[in-house]
Amino acid sequence: LDLYQLWWMCIHVVYEIKVKKTEMERYSAVKQLAAYMHQVLIEQLDRRFVLGFVLLFDELTLVLFDRSGVTMTKKAINIHKKPKIFIRIMTGLSSMSPAQLGWDTSMEIYRPISNDIKPSYTIADKFEGVYGKGRYNIHWLIDVEQGDEVEKYVAVSMISAIRSAEICGRATVVYEVVKFDEKDDPKETYALKRYWRPIRSGNSDLYPSEGKIYEIIDEGQEDDTLKHAIVYHDIKVDDQVDSTFELIRRGMVAERYERPVKPLPASRAETDADAELRADRRDVPEDSPTPTADPSILTPLDRHHMNILMPMGLEIKLGVLASRSPFFCASTDHFYDRGKTWQ
Repeated sequence: LDLYQLWWMCIHVVYEIKVKKTEMERYSAVKQLAAYMHQVLIEQLDRRFVLGFVLLFDELTLVLFDRSGVTMTKKAINIHKKPKIFIRIMTGLSSMSPAQLGWDTSMEIYRPISNDIKPSYTIADKFEGVYGKGRYNIHWLIDVEQGDEVEKYVAVSMISAIRSAEICGRATVVYEVVKFDEKDDPKETYALKRYWRPIRSGNSDLYPSEGKIYEIIDEGQEDDTLKHAIVYHDIKVDDQVDSTFELIRRGMVAERYERPVKPLPASRAETDADAELRADRRDVPEDSPTPTADPSILTPLDRHHMNILMPMGLEIKLGVLASRSPFFCASTDHFYDRGKTWQ
Protein backbone atom coordinates (compact mmCIF):
# COMPACT_ATOMS: atom_id res chain seq x y z
CA LEU A 1 0.00 0.00 0.00
CA ASP A 2 1.25 3.48 -0.76
CA LEU A 3 1.23 6.34 1.72
CA TYR A 4 -1.85 7.93 0.16
CA GLN A 5 -3.92 4.77 0.69
CA LEU A 6 -2.65 4.38 4.25
CA TRP A 7 -3.72 7.91 5.10
CA TRP A 8 -7.24 7.27 3.87
CA MET A 9 -7.40 3.96 5.75
CA CYS A 10 -6.53 5.59 9.08
CA ILE A 11 -8.88 8.60 9.08
CA HIS A 12 -11.18 8.71 12.11
CA VAL A 13 -13.01 12.06 11.84
CA VAL A 14 -13.33 14.46 8.90
CA TYR A 15 -13.75 18.23 9.20
CA GLU A 16 -13.88 21.35 7.04
CA ILE A 17 -13.11 24.90 8.19
CA LYS A 18 -14.29 28.07 6.44
CA VAL A 19 -14.20 31.76 7.31
CA LYS A 20 -17.60 32.97 6.12
CA LYS A 21 -20.72 31.80 7.93
CA THR A 22 -23.66 32.33 5.60
CA GLU A 23 -26.25 29.61 5.05
CA MET A 24 -25.08 29.17 1.46
CA GLU A 25 -21.49 28.78 2.68
CA ARG A 26 -22.70 26.24 5.24
CA TYR A 27 -24.45 24.23 2.55
CA SER A 28 -21.36 24.31 0.31
CA ALA A 29 -19.06 23.29 3.18
CA VAL A 30 -21.27 20.36 4.20
CA LYS A 31 -21.46 19.27 0.58
CA GLN A 32 -17.67 19.39 0.34
CA LEU A 33 -17.31 17.51 3.62
CA ALA A 34 -19.73 14.84 2.39
CA ALA A 35 -17.47 14.22 -0.60
CA TYR A 36 -14.55 13.54 1.77
CA MET A 37 -16.72 11.28 3.93
CA HIS A 38 -17.83 9.38 0.86
CA GLN A 39 -14.19 8.79 -0.07
CA VAL A 40 -13.52 7.47 3.44
CA LEU A 41 -16.26 4.86 3.03
CA ILE A 42 -14.81 3.92 -0.36
CA GLU A 43 -11.28 3.42 0.97
CA GLN A 44 -12.22 1.90 4.34
CA LEU A 45 -14.09 -1.34 3.72
CA ASP A 46 -14.30 -1.84 7.48
CA ARG A 47 -16.12 1.46 8.05
CA ARG A 48 -19.84 1.60 8.77
CA PHE A 49 -20.31 5.36 9.05
CA VAL A 50 -18.25 8.54 9.37
CA LEU A 51 -18.54 11.45 11.79
CA GLY A 52 -17.38 14.95 10.96
CA PHE A 53 -17.99 18.64 11.46
CA VAL A 54 -17.94 21.95 9.64
CA LEU A 55 -16.62 25.06 11.40
CA LEU A 56 -17.65 28.36 9.80
CA PHE A 57 -15.65 30.93 11.77
CA ASP A 58 -17.28 30.29 15.17
CA GLU A 59 -20.31 28.20 14.15
CA LEU A 60 -20.05 24.41 14.34
CA THR A 61 -22.22 21.94 12.41
CA LEU A 62 -22.00 18.21 13.18
CA VAL A 63 -22.39 15.80 10.26
CA LEU A 64 -23.10 12.05 10.16
CA PHE A 65 -22.57 10.12 6.92
CA ASP A 66 -23.93 6.56 6.75
CA ARG A 67 -25.51 4.17 4.25
CA SER A 68 -28.89 5.87 4.67
CA GLY A 69 -27.60 9.31 3.71
CA VAL A 70 -26.25 12.49 5.30
CA THR A 71 -27.54 13.95 8.57
CA MET A 72 -26.45 17.22 10.16
CA THR A 73 -27.44 19.46 13.04
CA LYS A 74 -30.34 21.71 12.10
CA LYS A 75 -28.81 24.80 13.67
CA ALA A 76 -25.14 25.61 13.94
CA ILE A 77 -23.57 25.72 17.42
CA ASN A 78 -21.80 28.95 18.31
CA ILE A 79 -18.62 27.81 20.05
CA HIS A 80 -18.15 31.20 21.76
CA LYS A 81 -21.64 31.38 23.20
CA LYS A 82 -21.76 27.66 24.08
CA PRO A 83 -18.16 26.69 24.88
CA LYS A 84 -19.15 23.76 27.12
CA ILE A 85 -21.01 22.06 24.27
CA PHE A 86 -17.99 22.58 22.02
CA ILE A 87 -15.68 21.04 24.64
CA ARG A 88 -18.02 18.07 25.07
CA ILE A 89 -18.09 17.47 21.31
CA MET A 90 -14.30 17.60 20.94
CA THR A 91 -13.79 15.43 24.02
CA GLY A 92 -16.35 12.94 22.77
CA LEU A 93 -14.78 12.63 19.32
CA SER A 94 -11.33 12.09 20.84
CA SER A 95 -12.46 9.49 23.39
CA MET A 96 -15.01 7.41 21.47
CA SER A 97 -14.45 3.70 20.96
CA PRO A 98 -13.69 2.44 17.43
CA ALA A 99 -17.26 1.14 17.10
CA GLN A 100 -18.68 4.52 18.16
CA LEU A 101 -16.53 6.22 15.53
CA GLY A 102 -17.97 3.95 12.86
CA TRP A 103 -15.42 1.15 12.54
CA ASP A 104 -16.63 -2.38 11.87
CA THR A 105 -15.17 -4.34 14.78
CA SER A 106 -16.08 -7.65 13.12
CA MET A 107 -13.25 -7.09 10.59
CA GLU A 108 -9.49 -6.89 11.07
CA ILE A 109 -6.44 -7.20 8.84
CA TYR A 110 -4.47 -10.46 8.80
CA ARG A 111 -0.79 -10.21 7.85
CA PRO A 112 0.58 -13.63 6.83
CA ILE A 113 4.29 -12.81 7.06
CA SER A 114 4.20 -11.58 10.65
CA ASN A 115 1.18 -13.83 11.35
CA ASP A 116 -0.60 -11.14 13.32
CA ILE A 117 -4.04 -9.58 13.34
CA LYS A 118 -4.61 -5.84 13.68
CA PRO A 119 -7.40 -3.31 13.12
CA SER A 120 -6.78 -1.43 9.89
CA TYR A 121 -6.52 1.97 11.59
CA THR A 122 -3.51 0.83 13.66
CA ILE A 123 -1.17 -0.05 10.78
CA ALA A 124 -0.18 3.46 9.68
CA ASP A 125 3.31 3.22 11.16
CA LYS A 126 3.69 -0.57 10.82
CA PHE A 127 2.24 -1.62 7.50
CA GLU A 128 4.79 -4.31 6.61
CA GLY A 129 3.04 -7.40 5.36
CA VAL A 130 0.06 -5.56 3.89
CA TYR A 131 0.95 -6.32 0.30
CA GLY A 132 -0.61 -5.50 -3.01
CA LYS A 133 -1.88 -2.26 -4.44
CA GLY A 134 -5.19 -1.07 -3.09
CA ARG A 135 -7.96 -2.69 -1.15
CA TYR A 136 -8.34 -5.66 -3.50
CA ASN A 137 -5.31 -7.40 -2.01
CA ILE A 138 -5.90 -6.86 1.70
CA HIS A 139 -6.52 -10.04 3.69
CA TRP A 140 -9.43 -9.32 5.98
CA LEU A 141 -10.26 -11.52 8.93
CA ILE A 142 -14.05 -11.50 9.19
CA ASP A 143 -16.42 -12.84 11.86
CA VAL A 144 -19.31 -15.00 10.63
CA GLU A 145 -22.02 -16.16 13.01
CA GLN A 146 -22.94 -19.83 12.70
CA GLY A 147 -25.61 -20.61 15.24
CA ASP A 148 -24.38 -19.63 18.68
CA GLU A 149 -20.76 -19.68 17.57
CA VAL A 150 -18.67 -17.10 15.73
CA GLU A 151 -16.22 -18.50 13.19
CA LYS A 152 -13.46 -16.49 11.59
CA TYR A 153 -12.86 -16.49 7.83
CA VAL A 154 -9.90 -14.91 6.09
CA ALA A 155 -10.19 -13.27 2.68
CA VAL A 156 -7.97 -14.79 0.01
CA SER A 157 -8.99 -12.17 -2.53
CA MET A 158 -11.80 -9.81 -3.33
CA ILE A 159 -14.35 -10.95 -5.89
CA SER A 160 -16.22 -7.68 -6.26
CA ALA A 161 -16.22 -4.23 -4.68
CA ILE A 162 -17.68 -2.28 -7.58
CA ARG A 163 -20.73 -1.25 -5.53
CA SER A 164 -18.93 -0.52 -2.28
CA ALA A 165 -19.16 3.23 -2.92
CA GLU A 166 -22.97 3.25 -2.93
CA ILE A 167 -24.71 5.52 -0.46
CA CYS A 168 -28.43 4.92 0.11
CA GLY A 169 -27.77 1.56 -1.54
CA ARG A 170 -26.59 -1.93 -0.71
CA ALA A 171 -22.84 -1.17 -0.99
CA THR A 172 -22.16 -4.84 -1.73
CA VAL A 173 -18.67 -6.31 -1.27
CA VAL A 174 -17.91 -9.97 -2.04
CA TYR A 175 -14.80 -11.81 -0.82
CA GLU A 176 -13.32 -15.21 -1.56
CA VAL A 177 -12.64 -16.65 1.89
CA VAL A 178 -11.43 -19.76 3.68
CA LYS A 179 -11.77 -20.78 7.30
CA PHE A 180 -9.02 -19.13 9.30
CA ASP A 181 -8.27 -22.36 11.16
CA GLU A 182 -7.66 -24.06 7.80
CA LYS A 183 -5.71 -21.26 6.13
CA ASP A 184 -2.54 -23.35 5.73
CA ASP A 185 -4.41 -26.29 4.20
CA PRO A 186 -7.89 -25.15 3.14
CA LYS A 187 -10.51 -27.80 2.50
CA GLU A 188 -13.08 -25.46 0.99
CA THR A 189 -13.38 -21.98 -0.46
CA TYR A 190 -16.41 -19.78 0.04
CA ALA A 191 -17.88 -16.51 -1.17
CA LEU A 192 -18.70 -14.09 1.63
CA LYS A 193 -21.10 -11.33 0.65
CA ARG A 194 -21.50 -8.28 2.89
CA TYR A 195 -24.08 -5.63 2.13
CA TRP A 196 -26.59 -3.19 3.64
CA ARG A 197 -30.09 -4.55 3.08
CA PRO A 198 -33.04 -2.13 3.10
CA ILE A 199 -35.64 -2.49 5.84
CA ARG A 200 -39.02 -1.31 4.60
CA SER A 201 -41.88 -0.43 6.89
CA GLY A 202 -45.10 -2.39 6.68
CA ASN A 203 -45.29 -6.04 5.68
CA SER A 204 -41.81 -7.53 6.17
CA ASP A 205 -42.79 -10.67 4.24
CA LEU A 206 -43.29 -8.51 1.16
CA TYR A 207 -39.58 -7.62 1.16
CA PRO A 208 -37.69 -10.73 2.37
CA SER A 209 -33.94 -10.53 2.75
CA GLU A 210 -31.66 -12.10 0.16
CA GLY A 211 -30.70 -14.82 2.63
CA LYS A 212 -34.37 -15.63 3.21
CA ILE A 213 -34.93 -15.91 -0.55
CA TYR A 214 -32.04 -18.39 -0.80
CA GLU A 215 -33.53 -20.35 2.09
CA ILE A 216 -36.85 -20.61 0.23
CA ILE A 217 -35.11 -21.69 -2.99
CA ASP A 218 -32.99 -24.29 -1.17
CA GLU A 219 -35.88 -25.78 0.76
CA GLY A 220 -35.67 -29.55 0.51
CA GLN A 221 -32.09 -29.52 -0.80
CA GLU A 222 -30.09 -31.95 1.36
CA ASP A 223 -26.72 -31.48 -0.35
CA ASP A 224 -25.11 -28.42 1.27
CA THR A 225 -22.72 -28.00 -1.66
CA LEU A 226 -25.66 -27.31 -3.96
CA LYS A 227 -27.32 -24.74 -1.75
CA HIS A 228 -27.20 -21.06 -2.66
CA ALA A 229 -26.35 -19.97 0.89
CA ILE A 230 -24.70 -21.77 3.79
CA VAL A 231 -25.55 -19.22 6.46
CA TYR A 232 -26.78 -15.62 6.61
CA HIS A 233 -27.17 -13.19 9.48
CA ASP A 234 -27.29 -9.53 10.43
CA ILE A 235 -23.86 -8.29 11.46
CA LYS A 236 -23.63 -7.27 15.11
CA VAL A 237 -21.50 -4.56 16.69
CA ASP A 238 -21.21 -4.59 20.48
CA ASP A 239 -23.87 -7.34 20.50
CA GLN A 240 -26.38 -5.13 18.67
CA VAL A 241 -27.67 -5.49 15.11
CA ASP A 242 -25.78 -3.03 12.93
CA SER A 243 -28.52 -0.80 11.54
CA THR A 244 -28.45 2.79 10.35
CA PHE A 245 -31.61 3.98 12.10
CA GLU A 246 -31.36 2.12 15.41
CA LEU A 247 -27.68 1.55 16.24
CA ILE A 248 -26.00 4.33 14.27
CA ARG A 249 -28.59 7.12 14.52
CA ARG A 250 -30.00 5.88 17.85
CA GLY A 251 -33.57 6.43 16.71
CA MET A 252 -32.98 10.06 15.77
CA VAL A 253 -35.48 11.28 13.17
CA ALA A 254 -34.16 13.92 10.79
CA GLU A 255 -36.07 16.59 8.91
CA ARG A 256 -35.54 17.23 5.23
CA TYR A 257 -32.97 19.95 4.63
CA GLU A 258 -34.14 22.85 2.52
CA ARG A 259 -31.27 23.87 0.30
CA PRO A 260 -30.71 27.63 0.35
CA VAL A 261 -31.44 29.49 -2.85
CA LYS A 262 -28.50 31.35 -4.29
CA PRO A 263 -29.64 34.88 -5.22
CA LEU A 264 -29.37 35.75 -8.90
CA PRO A 265 -27.29 38.77 -9.89
CA ALA A 266 -29.13 41.89 -11.02
CA SER A 267 -27.67 41.60 -14.51
CA ARG A 268 -26.64 38.58 -16.56
CA ALA A 269 -23.87 38.37 -19.16
CA GLU A 270 -22.98 35.97 -21.96
CA THR A 271 -19.76 35.18 -20.12
CA ASP A 272 -21.60 33.75 -17.09
CA ALA A 273 -20.92 30.10 -16.30
CA ASP A 274 -24.53 29.15 -17.05
CA ALA A 275 -24.89 31.33 -20.14
CA GLU A 276 -25.08 28.38 -22.52
CA LEU A 277 -27.63 26.66 -20.34
CA ARG A 278 -29.77 29.80 -20.24
CA ALA A 279 -29.50 30.15 -24.00
CA ASP A 280 -31.01 26.68 -24.40
CA ARG A 281 -33.86 27.69 -22.08
CA ARG A 282 -34.44 31.25 -23.27
CA ASP A 283 -38.11 30.49 -23.82
CA VAL A 284 -38.53 29.68 -20.10
CA PRO A 285 -38.70 32.63 -17.67
CA GLU A 286 -35.91 32.55 -15.09
CA ASP A 287 -38.38 33.02 -12.24
CA SER A 288 -40.55 30.08 -13.32
CA PRO A 289 -40.94 27.28 -10.74
CA THR A 290 -38.87 24.16 -11.25
CA PRO A 291 -40.47 20.70 -11.01
CA THR A 292 -39.74 18.79 -7.83
CA ALA A 293 -39.61 15.05 -7.25
CA ASP A 294 -42.14 13.22 -5.14
CA PRO A 295 -40.78 13.56 -1.55
CA SER A 296 -41.81 9.98 -0.73
CA ILE A 297 -39.22 8.52 -3.11
CA LEU A 298 -36.49 10.54 -1.39
CA THR A 299 -37.27 9.24 2.09
CA PRO A 300 -34.22 7.39 3.46
CA LEU A 301 -34.58 3.73 4.38
CA ASP A 302 -33.26 1.97 7.44
CA ARG A 303 -30.53 -0.50 6.46
CA HIS A 304 -29.13 -3.54 8.24
CA HIS A 305 -25.58 -4.75 7.68
CA MET A 306 -25.62 -8.39 6.56
CA ASN A 307 -23.35 -11.40 5.96
CA ILE A 308 -24.15 -14.20 3.50
CA LEU A 309 -21.74 -17.15 3.28
CA MET A 310 -22.11 -19.06 0.01
CA PRO A 311 -20.36 -21.91 -1.82
CA MET A 312 -17.93 -20.77 -4.49
CA GLY A 313 -19.28 -23.15 -7.14
CA LEU A 314 -18.18 -26.61 -8.25
CA GLU A 315 -15.71 -25.54 -10.96
CA ILE A 316 -13.87 -23.14 -8.68
CA LYS A 317 -13.76 -25.68 -5.86
CA LEU A 318 -12.27 -28.41 -8.04
CA GLY A 319 -9.69 -26.07 -9.51
CA VAL A 320 -8.54 -24.81 -6.12
CA LEU A 321 -8.49 -28.10 -4.27
CA ALA A 322 -6.77 -29.94 -7.12
CA SER A 323 -3.80 -27.61 -6.86
CA ARG A 324 -3.13 -28.79 -3.29
CA SER A 325 -1.04 -25.70 -2.72
CA PRO A 326 -1.47 -23.72 0.49
CA PHE A 327 -3.19 -20.37 0.38
CA PHE A 328 -0.74 -18.71 2.71
CA CYS A 329 3.00 -19.42 2.62
CA ALA A 330 5.13 -16.67 4.08
CA SER A 331 8.78 -15.97 3.46
CA THR A 332 10.85 -12.99 4.45
CA ASP A 333 10.29 -11.09 1.22
CA HIS A 334 7.27 -12.53 -0.54
CA PHE A 335 3.75 -13.68 0.02
CA TYR A 336 2.58 -16.59 -2.08
CA ASP A 337 -1.02 -17.34 -2.92
CA ARG A 338 -1.85 -20.47 -4.92
CA GLY A 339 1.24 -20.23 -7.05
CA LYS A 340 1.09 -16.45 -7.46
CA THR A 341 3.70 -14.23 -5.86
CA TRP A 342 2.41 -11.04 -4.22
CA GLN A 343 4.85 -8.38 -3.16
